[in-house]
Amino acid sequence: MLSFREDSDGDIWKLTTSRNPNAQGYDVEITGVADVVADSMVKLKLANPEDPSERLQTVTVPFPVVTMITLTP
Repeated sequence: MLSFREDSDGDIWKLTTSRNPNAQGYDVEITGVADVVADSMVKLKLANPEDPSERLQTVTVPFPVVTMITLTP
């Protein structure tokens, strides 16, 4: 899960354009600051199958969100 936030200037996204004469066009670069949420906790509600009249129990368990990050040029 990614969470985007503001940079020091208060911008979430920064858009940079430059002229590329070799391609007879423009290069567009979009940058931002992202936080990777690698570990989180989830609340599960569990039922007791032996006693259906019992109220659901809430248990907090770990939920791994990111298992692998690959950065390529």
